[in-house]
Amino acid sequence: MKVIFWQTIITPHIFYLAESLGSLNIDVTYVALNKSTPDRSVMGWNITPSSTSCVRFHLINSLESLNDFLASPISDAFHIFQGVRGDKFLSFCQSKVSNFGFKQIIMLESPNLNNILFSYLKSQIYKHIFSSTNDLITAYLAIGYRLPLWLAAHNVPPSKIYQFAYFLDSPSNNLDPSSPSSISHKKFRFLYVGSLLKDKGVLDLFKIFVSNKYLRLYSSLHFIGDGPLRKSLESHSHCLRSEISHEVVFHGNVHNSQIPHFMSHADCLVLPSRHDGWGAVVSEALLSGTPVIVSSSCGSAEVARLSRLSSVFNSRDWPSLLTLMLAHLFRGRISSHSREQLQSWARCLSADCGAVYLASILKHLQSSSIIQDRPAPPWQ
Repeated sequence: MKVIFWQTIITPHIFYLAESLGSLNIDVTYVALNKSTPDRSVMGWNITPSSTSCVRFHLINSLESLNDFLASPISDAFHIFQGVRGDKFLSFCQSKVSNFGFKQIIMLESPNLNNILFSYLKSQIYKHIFSSTNDLITAYLAIGYRLPLWLAAHNVPPSKIYQFAYFLDSPSNNLDPSSPSSISHKKFRFLYVGSLLKDKGVLDLFKIFVSNKYLRLYSSLHFIGDGPLRKSLESHSHCLRSEISHEVVFHGNVHNSQIPHFMSHADCLVLPSRHDGWGAVVSEALLSGTPVIVSSSCGSAEVARLSRLSSVFNSRDWPSLLTLMLAHLFRGRISSHSREQLQSWARCLSADCGAVYLASILKHLQSSSIIQDRPAPPWQ
């Protein structure tokens, strides 16, 4: 069996899955336009495959190199593309693959449908795209618990839809114990990791924290990441310095190799996004044994719910978020044993487990029985 991943860059969201899939004696190739981008490089997304990697990496830097690659013996491979619209490089490559009649699989996240007008327009666009390309697509890997039903309502045959996730490297494989951390061990520690954007709900999270005396007195809130709201949040934090002491900390961008350290030293990750296709930081937190509070608009909300020690609130219901933060605070720091149990359960989100699941999907697609014995997601 051959599998070819088509991506714009080498991303940890797919890289470790590809590596684990290759370790199952599956012929895996990773095709990308670039190794990384400047903004991702700052975050530590500079993945250099080892010389012993079981995955072949192929950078496409010209039309000639693309044509040469397509002329190689790859006609029997499954070609896995990220998304169906928006990226010119992947769209062009996909059109070339379609011309050759190769088997295509689309991996995609839930679209952002918060704007009512744009939501209607997007729905019509997607319906047209899916109707016109269904005959060319072998399967859809739907990232996000709501996406399978949404795809089915937008002209995608249910038999082609497989619920999926971003499967990540186990923290034990990349934890750097010497990573710096200014997180206090005395107070309960809430952590946010991601871009400081309005749609991520970070301003609402900040307001909730600073306006509640119990959160201010008995916990700390740490932001990892950068974005347009950082200066505003830091300015508000500075004005309230006498009231909140040093319990709100902005770390800025942190190298990707240090994230597991912060995760494992937090008591609860909060992801209050108004929309998040999946929310890979939820997977990272659970794999570190850290409970999460996540918005229902995040694709990983189902996983958070099933993890038992985590919580989900209805998107934009900020009083409910406050209630859950207080509940986690008053419950207190979970025991080492509970963290180990959560980490053990969360292995269903690891790259190794994801590779086994993807391999079972591919075998199912090759079989004559498409309806019966469909592989179930490893977290269910």
